Amino acid sequence: MKKLSIRILFLFISALSSNLTNGQIILLRGQNNGPLPENFISSGQYYYKDVYNYLNFYVGTWEYVNGNEKFQITISKVVNYHEVDSYLNLDFYEDGVVLQYRKYLNNQLIFESPAYENPNFYCEEGHILKGRIMDYGRLTRTLYKDPFNTEVWRQGGNPIIPICRITKHPLDFDKVKFNLSLPEADDYDYQTYNGQPFFSIPNDIILTKVN
Repeated sequence: MKKLSIRILFLFISALSSNLTNGQIILLRGQNNGPLPENFISSGQYYYKDVYNYLNFYVGTWEYVNGNEKFQITISKVVNYHEVDSYLNLDFYEDGVVLQYRKYLNNQLIFESPAYENPNFYCEEGHILKGRIMDYGRLTRTLYKDPFNTEVWRQGGNPIIPICRITKHPLDFDKVKFNLSLPEADDYDYQTYNGQPFFSIPNDIILTKVN
């Protein structure tokens, strides 16, 4: 155990030293990174790095089968992505993963979500992957405020975006638990979807790694 701890520390220091020479300061998500400048997230100098390779476990294709229906997610790792957003004043680097899902009926693909380049899922503790996923089969029908302009109201019609948590199965590392939840403040047309499943995506399921 002592040798393993020393090895992990050595790998961390090596990774830190390597990236510092490139002008990047390493941060660990969900960890105490010490005192940081107030504007660190907009300085372009900081890098949320997957030092311990927590994300690697989730990379691959996972699927859930229910009769003649199949739900599949493909997770890909993105390294050193440069996040820049002038509106939110963001300028930093990060490691994360992108998730794409597919739905099949009788082994025929009926829906495939878009593929993204920027990471939208992150792992802070090694055993849980967390992000937000668009449920394209559930569209808002209500009026809501434009999030970037409180003076503007507009018609709905956008996908709802529930929080998604993917966690390691406690007994089988070839399986993960998949859970969706929607904050109460988010738009959802309860009247339109009365009697239907809350999400069009399967929820509270176990997926098995197939690739």
